[in-house]
Amino acid sequence: MGTIETLSARRGYAVNSAGTAAGAVAGNSSSSTGFLAISYSSGVMTEVPNLADLPAVSEALGINSSGQIVGLARTLPAWPLGSSGSGPWNAQSFFYDGSSIHYLPIAGPSMARAINDSGTIVGIFSPACSGFCAHAYSYSGSTLTDLTPSSVFGVADSINAGGVVVGLFGTNAGAAHLFEYSGSTLTDLGTPTTNTNPIEPVSIDNSNNIALSDGTTAYYYASSTYNSIPFLSGDSQSFARSIDAGTVVGYSLPSGHPWQ
Repeated sequence: MGTIETLSARRGYAVNSAGTAAGAVAGNSSSSTGFLAISYSSGVMTEVPNLADLPAVSEALGINSSGQIVGLARTLPAWPLGSSGSGPWNAQSFFYDGSSIHYLPIAGPSMARAINDSGTIVGIFSPACSGFCAHAYSYSGSTLTDLTPSSVFGVADSINAGGVVVGLFGTNAGAAHLFEYSGSTLTDLGTPTTNTNPIEPVSIDNSNNIALSDGTTAYYYASSTYNSIPFLSGDSQSFARSIDAGTVVGYSLPSGHPWQ
């Protein structure tokens, strides 16, 4: 475990039922060129051991009730995703079991975004293809499943206790669509509006309710219906980040905010 020093930035991505959070910080000497994956519990911040051959950046993106953590580790530069002339998208999915950190055996670049209590991991990977492509995946036991094999773009963002996966996929230049994957069936849930704003990362609870954003408005999806979440007074944008038992958490921004 490393020593957490003066921090220049902090990111929180997920929290489990025990109140342990997963995220990343910048400012540690061992990750001076990027972020370092951490967990946070009862006021104590702990470094997730970095992969020895990918020392530049790591981020913890998901955590389950057992404290198992998933995320990405990579060297720099890594973005934009798959763009020619800018270097490869060289992130690798990792799994931290509480004592050891492991690569997922996925050929090509990948990013693990969430893990449920059964240990099923979901995320995004870039299979061998001509030009740009990225697909949503699930990984359980030793089996990798491509959830969006026919799409140009796909990413799995969240998985609940029942194994239902939600994410995004697209087959053309139009807006990405929300999908739900259950068993072996992918269901296209469409988009909340007719605009082409990119849908932000989504979250699903154990009742299959979904929270998402389209870049302007946060939504709660239940019973096949998109329900917009009102802005806070004086704000003009809202973003959903997580949902549990039907309760959505996120943030909103006023007009003119520099993050807009």
